[in-house]
Amino acid sequence: MNYIKASVTSIDTFESITLVGFSAGAEALTMMSLELDRSLKVGSVVILAIKASAIALAKEKNAMLSISNQLPASISSIDNGILLSSVKLLVEDTVLESIITKKSALRMKLKAEDEVVALFKASDLFIAEIL
Repeated sequence: MNYIKASVTSIDTFESITLVGFSAGAEALTMMSLELDRSLKVGSVVILAIKASAIALAKEKNAMLSISNQLPASISSIDNGILLSSVKLLVEDTVLESIITKKSALRMKLKAEDEVVALFKASDLFIAEIL
């Protein structure tokens, strides 16, 4: 599991769906939620979580994707297994892990120190803890 410290910048609710905006360092993130802790307020500091298998990688940021969570990162290490690759990413001062197929890692020619973009959907992000 990956963890990101962030602060809440916006909370927008319509019917049973809430979009929560966060500031994580210099980056903005968005989370979609069907249930939200009522104690959460703009300005709250939280620990966000996302599964390693939910983080996709791209070689460059693309505004034409529906995935709004796009974090610039550098690869600190890559471990190619038989079927999967574990890619360790450095995003500002946070280390994240992305699990992708080995075929994708080889096709993209990923290696340590490459600059990439970590991509994940708003529905894959969740609050692990309110600080």
